[in-house]
Amino acid sequence: LDAVFEEHAREALPFFLPANDGDYSIEFPTLAAAVDAWKGGWDATAMARRQQEKAAQMVDDRQQRDDGSSLERRLAQQERSIIGFEAKGESQQQLGISIQDNWAHIDTLLTQTLSAIEAEGWDNIRSKVRDIEWIESLDPAKRTMKAYLPDEDGEPDQRIELHIDQTVHQNAQRYFDAGRKQKDKTVGAKKAIEETRAKIASSEKKRAKEDAAGKLHATKRSKQLWIERHRWAVVGDGHLILGGKDAKGNDTVVNKYLKREDLYFHADLHGAPSCALKLKEGLEMDPHPLPGLPEGVPALRLTQTLEAEEFSEKCIKEAAELAVVWSRGWSGGGAAATAFWVEPPQVSKTAETGEALGRGAWIVRGKRNWLRDLTMEMTLGMAVVNGIPLPLVGAHDAVTKWCERWVRIGTGTIKKEAMANKIAKATGLVQDDVLAALPPGNVQIIKNNNLLND
Repeated sequence: LDAVFEEHAREALPFFLPANDGDYSIEFPTLAAAVDAWKGGWDATAMARRQQEKAAQMVDDRQQRDDGSSLERRLAQQERSIIGFEAKGESQQQLGISIQDNWAHIDTLLTQTLSAIEAEGWDNIRSKVRDIEWIESLDPAKRTMKAYLPDEDGEPDQRIELHIDQTVHQNAQRYFDAGRKQKDKTVGAKKAIEETRAKIASSEKKRAKEDAAGKLHATKRSKQLWIERHRWAVVGDGHLILGGKDAKGNDTVVNKYLKREDLYFHADLHGAPSCALKLKEGLEMDPHPLPGLPEGVPALRLTQTLEAEEFSEKCIKEAAELAVVWSRGWSGGGAAATAFWVEPPQVSKTAETGEALGRGAWIVRGKRNWLRDLTMEMTLGMAVVNGIPLPLVGAHDAVTKWCERWVRIGTGTIKKEAMANKIAKATGLVQDDVLAALPPGNVQIIKNNNLLND
C-alpha cells in the first residue's frame, strides 16, 4: 500500500474539490491521518525533518564502505593517468622523430621566417603567413610559430610548435624531453598504483576482521539526527526521553518537545536537566534495514506513532532514573538519587512575582510526584537508527529488548573519555557519538554482554 501511495497519491486535502470529481480518492478521519498514510506515519513537520535528515545523514551500505570506495576510485584514476602519460609520451617522442626526419623542411621554415621577421618585423610577417599553408600562426611574445609537418604525399599534416631562435635539433630535443617527462610520470604513477593496491588489500583485510568481530562501520557526520541535539534515551516500550544539555537546551526541550500528553521530569538536584518523556514519539523496528548488519545489531527508526495511551509505572520509574543519571548526582559518585515528575501544564516560565525566569529555569506548580532511591545506572547497546550506527542508551530492559550486545554502566573511577574510546574500538561506533551518550562523569562497567572485548 505504501508503494501505491508513493506512486499515485497526488495531494491530501481537508475537503473534496469538484475539480477532483472522477478521480479515485480515499477518505480518512482527519487530514493528519491522510498525510500519515501517504507519507509513512509522520505529520507534515516530521516528514520534512525526516527528508532533511535522510538527505544529509543516511548512511547506506555504499557510504559505510566509503574508505574502500575512495581507494578504488583513486586506483581507477591512477590507472587512467598511466594510459594518458604513456600516450602523451609516445606522441611527443614521435613528433621529435618526425622533426628530425623532416630536417630540411623544418630548417627552411625556421630560416626563412627568422629572416623575414628581421627584415620586416613581426606585425607585417604575421599578416603574410596567413597565405602560407605550412604556417598556421606566429606568437611574437613567445617567439614561436605553429607549423605543419608533411605527410607521405607532401601535404600539411601534424601541427607542431617551433621556437624560431632554436635549431632543428633543439626543437626536436624539446619534444624528446617532453616525452621523457611523461615517461617519468608513468614510473611515479605505477609506484603510486602499487601503494594504492596495498592500501586496498589492507582495508579489505581490516574490514573482514571487523565484520568477523561484529563491528559496525560508522562514519563521522556533518549533521545529526534531531534527537542528538539533546540528551536522549529509550525507556519502557521504546518511548523517548529527552533532556537538555545546557540552559538553552532545557528551554528547547520544554518549549518545543513537551506536549500535553507527555510528562516532565527533573532530578532533585540543582542544575539538573529538564526532561520530557514522550508518549507517542520513540523507536520501533525498521522494516527496511540496511543490508549486512552484524548479528545482534537491531535496525530501528524514529516514530511519532507509538500505540501507548498512557505511561506504565515501570516506564515512569525508568524515565526518572535517566533524569538522575543526567544530573550532577552521577558525577558526585552517588549510588542513588531522587527525582519527580509532573504534567506539562504545571511547568511555567513565569514566577509568582510575575517576573520571567532566566534561561533554562522553570517554575513547577502543584503536586510533585516523587520517586526516591533511584539507581544510578544505565545500559548502552549498539544499534542503527534511521540508517545511522549509534549507541543506544536507556533503561536496561528497554535497551536489551532490542540489543543482544550491551554493557551496563554505573558510577565509577574510569574517565568517560577512556570508556568512550574503548567502546568505539570494540563496536565501530564513532567515539564522539559514544561520548555524547555516556553520563556526565566517571563510569564503570557493571556487566558486559558481548559488547566489549574482555
